[in-house]
Amino acid sequence: MFPLLLLGFAASGQDDSAKQVQQLESQLNQFASAGKFDEALKVARELVKLREAGKGAEHPDTASALNTLAALLTRTGNYEAAEPVSRRSLAIAEKLFGPQDARVAAALNNLATLLLYQGQPHKAEPLLRRCLEIKETTFGLENPQLVNALNNLAGVYQDMGNASQAEPLLLRSLRIAEQSSGPDTEAAAMGLQNLATLYQERGDFLRAEPLLERSLAILRKLHGSEHPGSAVVLHGLASLNASLGAYSKAEQFSKQELKLTEATLGREHPEVAAALNSLGTIYLQQRPLPSYNAPWTSGSRRSGPSIPIPSLPSTIWPCFIIGARSSQPPKLCWNVP
Repeated sequence: MFPLLLLGFAASGQDDSAKQVQQLESQLNQFASAGKFDEALKVARELVKLREAGKGAEHPDTASALNTLAALLTRTGNYEAAEPVSRRSLAIAEKLFGPQDARVAAALNNLATLLLYQGQPHKAEPLLRRCLEIKETTFGLENPQLVNALNNLAGVYQDMGNASQAEPLLLRSLRIAEQSSGPDTEAAAMGLQNLATLYQERGDFLRAEPLLERSLAILRKLHGSEHPGSAVVLHGLASLNASLGAYSKAEQFSKQELKLTEATLGREHPEVAAALNSLGTIYLQQRPLPSYNAPWTSGSRRSGPSIPIPSLPSTIWPCFIIGARSSQPPKLCWNVP
């Protein structure tokens, strides 16, 4: 999905505290854009402390900083620590802005993402439905602001095994993305990839393959062949070709995925381990051991291309894109009404 921004209130004045906030947000953006989420998390903690000291515990700027911290805690797998922060951010947002505000929708989205990655899709689903309803009321039924909410709700339905409810949401999301931004955008690439994942899970590989190929072509056109955003689409193509028995093609795609993941996250990252596991599975399928006949395993890679994070304004409200499955940490975007 394409990056969106959800602005909070503009910071007032340019005193030392405001300058320090800008410096921290700049650092956070640099770390997050580079995939260095542990470093970004440290900066986010400092940002919360600064906002609480300067603006108070229930100021909009503090709520925004808490939302960012909760998002990064979730992204780094610190689910237990993330939940109270996420719930506090949501409570402040509802108190300050009212239950139908777009910032409340962002906080609902992130709490739902956290619940999903804790294995609670049934608790996440009503939050995401409420998030979508707020956005539909605020922006209209065909506004591009709905794209990520539609994709995320579809992802929960897929995790719940309800593909029949997921497909119309994914088709609607893709249609809005293409109509609003054009066919060759990150929004379209994400929509194509999520829809392909749905078809793959149904075993409809002939419908899935051209969608993945088109998604990869879009991302490479936008960012070049070495951009880490292509890694998840490459994984999808590797998985699809392995399922079809085209192991040579699957191996090529899996090696490209591994190369990009290592370059972005470092050789010791868990997602690199997942990519290695997937590549190893392909090797075993090509040259199986006497007693080994394992099916394709997707490891911990989740669907949906990696999303570049744009420069952050003061008082940001990041949103997650959770894509089609919950087997890998979610991707972050930044949403603006």
